[in-house]
Amino acid sequence: RRAFIGFGTLAFDGLLVVVATSLVRHLLGFRVWKRTHSLVWLVLGLAIVHGLGSGSDSRTTVVLGLYGVATLAVVTLGAIRLARDPDLSHAVRIAGTSGLIAVPSLVGLWARVGPLAPGWARKVDGVTTSTTHSSGAVSAIPFGGTLSGSAETVASGSTTDLVVNTTVANTDERLRFDLFGQASNGAFAVERAVVHLGTSTAPTLCAGSVTAIAAQAVTFSLSCPQATVLGTAQLTLLGTSVSGTVSFQRATVGATASGLPQGDDTSGGVDQ
Repeated sequence: RRAFIGFGTLAFDGLLVVVATSLVRHLLGFRVWKRTHSLVWLVLGLAIVHGLGSGSDSRTTVVLGLYGVATLAVVTLGAIRLARDPDLSHAVRIAGTSGLIAVPSLVGLWARVGPLAPGWARKVDGVTTSTTHSSGAVSAIPFGGTLSGSAETVASGSTTDLVVNTTVANTDERLRFDLFGQASNGAFAVERAVVHLGTSTAPTLCAGSVTAIAAQAVTFSLSCPQATVLGTAQLTLLGTSVSGTVSFQRATVGATASGLPQGDDTSGGVDQ
């Protein structure tokens, strides 16, 4: 999001210039001050593009309402100012009025197909075509982030399968743990564990095993189409609800999160 963060920085710098020249207006003269003060139009435009492009709450009604009210107010007051300014020629008034209509309209159209459209977060963060989640694929290094999901136990012969299904916030990643073992006295003794990572359309795209369980931390290794990936998840189980976080990194050759060969089972326990 460097470009959109940069737009916000430019907007703030432009605002500082406007304020500073207003404080020394008597030294600059009215004409210079007036021309410098026109930067407020650019400041507003850059600020709104910055907010839409980099903000995590751009789709919320309150934020969109603030952008809309601010833009409508400035466009209305700007049109009045253009109509009443005696120093402007007719051609400048026409050009200015056209710009007041065209620029917000173009920003609105861009926002509709960009920041307000699904997938904008992944696109703006610089994910290339080869590492996108589209077409049922996950990136070479999955994004990771906040987890939320559910847990259920399924009896299977002499063992019980504790199934933990989670989604990674703001991505299409789906992470599933199958912990095989025995439930007893509010805890689950894990004898064998496998893990899958994928998307809503391809939930088992990456497969691997859990390599260590310590309290709420679960480390695991995954074999994905583009790389072997190590993951660490912090899981909190409250009844059937699961929350936590997960992070990923590319594995070095021949290594997993615990230094064990991929596919080995690791025993441990999970509090329920």
